Amino acid sequence: MPAREDLLVAVLMAGLGTRFGGGKLDAPCMGRPLGAWALNTAQQFGAPVLAIVGPQAPDWLPADLRRVTNAAPAAGLGGSVALAARQALAADARMLLVLLADMPLVSPATLDRLVVLAAQHGMAATLHPDGRHGVPAAFAPPHFAALADLTGDSGARGLLRACPPAALVRPDPDELLDVDRPDDLPTVTAVLAARHQA
Repeated sequence: MPAREDLLVAVLMAGLGTRFGGGKLDAPCMGRPLGAWALNTAQQFGAPVLAIVGPQAPDWLPADLRRVTNAAPAAGLGGSVALAARQALAADARMLLVLLADMPLVSPATLDRLVVLAAQHGMAATLHPDGRHGVPAAFAPPHFAALADLTGDSGARGLLRACPPAALVRPDPDELLDVDRPDDLPTVTAVLAARHQA
């Protein structure tokens, strides 16, 4: 597995949150902004962290956090993934780990497993309950160029479909809950509260 300093962890937070009604990552969630949970997990991973933000970045982001602006977030998730991959190429990173800021329940153990499997198989994805290969996901350098060319709203979905079964991580389904709409927030908050009481 690459040394942690050779990894780049990209937290994608440029989305407009239209189904939420805007301001999704700023929404209060267990005493902090929703988006801060995924960012905190990324920072605990022990590797350089990059935030892909929109033109109006959240004002709660740490001042020293490395960030790149996606000037056209409405064009879809693919543009944010492409920006992260270009940064990985420029940094000569040996692994790119991608996660979404609206998934606050992903564990460091899941991220660690993805990196281990991507080092073995070239990429690794999370297996979602509906059978989809998705994010969080990790990619080795041979895939950076393809990622850097992505556009549209499907992100790296097409590439991740090629993940072999041995490169899929199957976390607890709660980890993969995301917040798309306001009524998703109480469910995520309840899981976080239960974790902190355990």
